[in-house]
Amino acid sequence: MWHSAGGLRAADRLALEIRFSADRAMTQSLAESTALLDEADQCFQQGQISQVVAKISQIADPRHLPPKEYSRFVFLTFGAALYGFGDLERVRHMNARFVGKTWAPMRYRLALRQKDFATAARIRRHPGITDKERWDFRCTMGLHLIWLHRYAWGFHFYQDRWRAINFPKILPSKLRYHPVGDPTDDPPLVVLEQGVGECLLALMHLRAAPPRQIAALPKFRTLIQRVLPESRFFPSSDLPEELSGAPAICSADLFGRAWRQTGTFKPPSSLTTPIRDQGAKPVYGICWRGGSGQNRREERQIPLHLFLDLLPHEGRYVPLQFDLTASERALLAKDRRVQPPLINVTKSPDIVLQLVRRLAGVISIDSANWHFAAAADVPFLALMNRRAHWFWGPDADAAWTYPTATTIKKTDLSQDRARQWMHQAERAFSQRPVPMPVPLANHGRRPILVAGLPRSRTSMTMRILAAHGVWVGETMQATSANPHGFFENLVLKNSVLKKLLKELGADPNGVEPLPDSSNMPVLPGLDQRLLQALTDQGYDGARPWAFKDPKLTLLWPIFASAFPDAHWIIPQRDRQAVIDSLSKVHFMRRHSSDPEYWAMFCAAYQQRLDALARSGARVSVIDTDALVKGDHAALSEVIRAAGVPPEPDVFRTAIDPALARQTKAQP
Repeated sequence: MWHSAGGLRAADRLALEIRFSADRAMTQSLAESTALLDEADQCFQQGQISQVVAKISQIADPRHLPPKEYSRFVFLTFGAALYGFGDLERVRHMNARFVGKTWAPMRYRLALRQKDFATAARIRRHPGITDKERWDFRCTMGLHLIWLHRYAWGFHFYQDRWRAINFPKILPSKLRYHPVGDPTDDPPLVVLEQGVGECLLALMHLRAAPPRQIAALPKFRTLIQRVLPESRFFPSSDLPEELSGAPAICSADLFGRAWRQTGTFKPPSSLTTPIRDQGAKPVYGICWRGGSGQNRREERQIPLHLFLDLLPHEGRYVPLQFDLTASERALLAKDRRVQPPLINVTKSPDIVLQLVRRLAGVISIDSANWHFAAAADVPFLALMNRRAHWFWGPDADAAWTYPTATTIKKTDLSQDRARQWMHQAERAFSQRPVPMPVPLANHGRRPILVAGLPRSRTSMTMRILAAHGVWVGETMQATSANPHGFFENLVLKNSVLKKLLKELGADPNGVEPLPDSSNMPVLPGLDQRLLQALTDQGYDGARPWAFKDPKLTLLWPIFASAFPDAHWIIPQRDRQAVIDSLSKVHFMRRHSSDPEYWAMFCAAYQQRLDALARSGARVSVIDTDALVKGDHAALSEVIRAAGVPPEPDVFRTAIDPALARQTKAQP
């Protein structure tokens, strides 16, 4: 967005003939006028441009404002007009009569949008204009022509944006700009520039002929290393001396080349392919507000309460909005269709891409999420705003650039229209391939995960696995309630499992309340978090690893998505013995000592375990009553499948015979 800076010359104050109400001027104080300007400033930064006009129109007599406040008033008047709000004819007259060079880049853009080319020329020729401002004028003219679909001259001027004032600093000072021409003359270095969406589109173009070097913000490192492994990554904020003076292409120039070669901005390929996790149900990403800066203006927004009302009630959704407010989080939490937003979508574009490729589709206003969907080759319902971005061509159709798009006007969104599109997306989703199993030797990606009811001998099961050499890491110490040890990895238990339950609004101890089992979120990157935690504990991947916690029962869909090749173990013990143990052990008795309470608790856990068994994941149910009596067959198969030979002596020493006694509290 534009920012107010500096004051107005006296001549400009006289030139700006602003009408006012004498009656209100007599009663309105300076403090009231200043408060209105403060509110208007805030609305401007939030993209609520119509509210800017509503606020400043309440100022009774702007001419009586002190110079600083008067300058703010005029800036907001021009700024609102730039986006099509306010008395546009009067603003055109104001801009034409303006004498000085204050806000020259903004006023130049306003003059072009209002087709007042005489004023634009006068601003451009003002004797006080600096070279930097002239470069800004060229960039503005380029964008103006591109928006008019006059691409040849538009991209010619637009390439000067790297020297413009009101443009993100796109070319690091160490580098030398290289214009795009014949591809055979390209230097080895490309600089990713502008917003996330533009960077994704550029990467899709680069994938056809990867450059040897790419400079970008550090958050793009993982994504670039994944999709362009041939390219060497450099953080644009910390370039090495070896690149000083090196020529570099600014990535948005590639769009001009694409238009010259193909007549569109359509990239030659996506960055990845869509997948469907085993047993996954269709989920849709949603976004109701454009990104930062000028993209946040009102026409790229839908009030969240209306947006949710216009989505089909039978759908399941995950927010992709990067700047959720507290009130929006509260509203989303009340809607059972919406999965809790557990990932920070601004932190890592790679994590967002891994999430989007698992979605059935995306329903979004114009934002980076259109580009993420296209990069994952996932269908998206493009809710087009009134003034479509030039990316979407002369017909304001996102499919002009991205074939997976279905474009409708933002104002045409309805449950019926969205439902029709979702039916098509779900048919395509059902036909996606499930990821191929990882090799048996890849122990890191093939963990043994032990879920089950608390007090069903999950700890004993883990003790047997650990005794056979399965890696378990740093585990919870033994207590009087579990004298042989819990065998629960402390880092995974406290930093991952309990944290997830808390973020879902559930009891971190997995008792009351339980998380909503019908709407478990997708959490890409969880596998990397867990494997890094294991590495930090000394795990080297040379042998199988296992993680046990009964609370895995509550979150199994998240972990099954992170580790689709996991072998799940569900220890099963006589139900009444489990209920008796839960009623007596001290850390459960604080919730209730009523056996009927724990019977219902077990039923709630069991229905989740039944869903896991039906999901298609690899599941082994172990009868622990038979196990303590010497029947080791079922667990031996699990151990053998992990590449470890089961040993009867190890079983016997790992199982304490006292655990078979029904009168003793057992893990």
